[in-house]
Amino acid sequence: MRTTIDLPDALYRRAKLEAIHRGLPLRALIEVAVARELSEPTSDAPRFRPEDLQLVKPQPGLVIDPTKEQLDDWL
Repeated sequence: MRTTIDLPDALYRRAKLEAIHRGLPLRALIEVAVARELSEPTSDAPRFRPEDLQLVKPQPGLVIDPTKEQLDDWL
């Protein structure tokens, strides 16, 4: 798929020189770099998945009104 991106001049020059050094078209270097960035986990923490959340419904008539100190303890 074709797309257009804006790169800072200095980054473009570095990427272009690296592509020349590797004997690749700039397009191929950018494709490899984006694929590598997306394949690496961003942290040691597991990725958030909305389906992992459980829906909790409060009991009828139950009032939850924690104090600031209780909220701090929970966090």
